Amino acid sequence: MLRPCAKIVVLAFGLVPLRLGSAWVLGFWALMQIWNVVTPAKGDTAWWAHIGGLLVGAVLIVLLRRPELRLFECMRPGDALHVPVAAPAEKRRWGSR
Repeated sequence: MLRPCAKIVVLAFGLVPLRLGSAWVLGFWALMQIWNVVTPAKGDTAWWAHIGGLLVGAVLIVLLRRPELRLFECMRPGDALHVPVAAPAEKRRWGSR
């Protein structure tokens, strides 16, 4: 949700490295989790936990992100991030960063 255009290296069939967009990788992963819940071959406790973790993580990203970070914003490698300048060392309290 924060960087949907990020590229992730995935090993296809355990051998071939592929660079895919994070939205595709996460979408495929979510579909695999749902598929494992729907098919009755295995127990469904762990698969439901994965789906619940995905949903809770998505809600927490929305609630806990910094206000200046926009959701679903694609960044290119050359884009600069705004980093606030820290106060000079003499103005900071001891132990603060």
